[in-house]
Amino acid sequence: MDTEYLKKVGMYVLGAIISIGLVFYFGYHIWNSFAREIETVAAVRQSYEEVIEAQGYIFRTETVISGTGGAKSVVPSASEGEHIRKGGSVAVMYSEFSPETVARIAEIDEQIALISRYKDAGDVSLKDTSGIDGEIEGILSEIRGLSDGGDAGGAVSLRPSLVATVGERTMLTGGYADPEGEIEELKSERASLLSDLGSVLGTVHTPVSGYYYSEADGYEEIFKAEELSDISLKELRELVAMEPGEAGNGGKTVTKSRWYLVCMVEESEKNTYKAGDKCSVRFRNTDMSLEMSVENVLYDKEGAAVVLSSNMMPEGFDFYRTQDVELMKKEFSGLAVPAGAVRMINGETGVYILDVATVSFRSVEILHISDNTYIVKLTDGVSDEDVEETEGDGAEAETEGAPPLRLHDIIIVEGKGLYEGKIIGN
Repeated sequence: MDTEYLKKVGMYVLGAIISIGLVFYFGYHIWNSFAREIETVAAVRQSYEEVIEAQGYIFRTETVISGTGGAKSVVPSASEGEHIRKGGSVAVMYSEFSPETVARIAEIDEQIALISRYKDAGDVSLKDTSGIDGEIEGILSEIRGLSDGGDAGGAVSLRPSLVATVGERTMLTGGYADPEGEIEELKSERASLLSDLGSVLGTVHTPVSGYYYSEADGYEEIFKAEELSDISLKELRELVAMEPGEAGNGGKTVTKSRWYLVCMVEESEKNTYKAGDKCSVRFRNTDMSLEMSVENVLYDKEGAAVVLSSNMMPEGFDFYRTQDVELMKKEFSGLAVPAGAVRMINGETGVYILDVATVSFRSVEILHISDNTYIVKLTDGVSDEDVEETEGDGAEAETEGAPPLRLHDIIIVEGKGLYEGKIIGN
């Protein structure tokens, strides 16, 4: 047996094994350098809204309209929110009492208006059924809550929103194959229902010019806009606690377009707003947002109230007297940075980023802290040349006017032994 030959073969095999081992060894460490030495995330835009949840009360300038004579039922002839001149006809009085029939007529009027508006499906084509189903579920939940709490008037006030939303879904799913035919059928049903209400006793006219609403809630003489001109928080609490009076069966006329929203908030929020400010308000019943003006802020040791106003009367807006609202407190917009990435280097707050394979330091200005994320200022107009001029070699340069973090920079969230200029993988 040729021992020299065997030795050569053995050395060759051993060398091959060592070579393969070295390849795996260096390959593993190279991969580990990139894959495990650091964890990164891109700097992206993010906004955060800080709001105050509150209960609000609507104050308006209103005149109650009552039917006359022996009228048992009053059927509106004017649309909700329609502007009517003084002496204009707003409703018709009938001899028979049937609130169910009057309610069904109101639903028919709403459906006719809805089909006329949406018969081309232009306003609902961008919605999907899941979104509308969510709106319907929310309204039904609100109605159930008001009914369970004994607030029948509040529950009834949400009926128009429910009918409109259900109608939108019907239009979207093709429920009205023949809109004109549907309208004619509804008109026929309406005429039949009117005949069930007996004889016509007369017409209701508004004594003043303004915007007509078919339902009065009895708070018209309590939540009057003029009461807010010189009122204390104590007096305001007394108003809110008062029981409503008898509601007029002819509806009411709102004589001024400017209306007020009084929001009860914590005493700690008394300095959040001041007269003359603008405040975005989201009405949770309808998920509608309006920009309102801050008229006044009332406060004492027990709490505070923000008085807001608007002359906007959006179509379909729910003027139900008590509202759950969210008042915009602060809005932050900037770059989202994981809290673990922010560090203090020689007195300067910032983060390390990965520029191709090189570690660089970027300064940040923290605007808001939310959970495990910081929102930092987004600096516009910073060019690559500006960054190159302020960058230096080594850790000493990173505190001397480090450039700000920019959109899409690759932030190093976790990493060991980081410093300015370090090459990742070495």
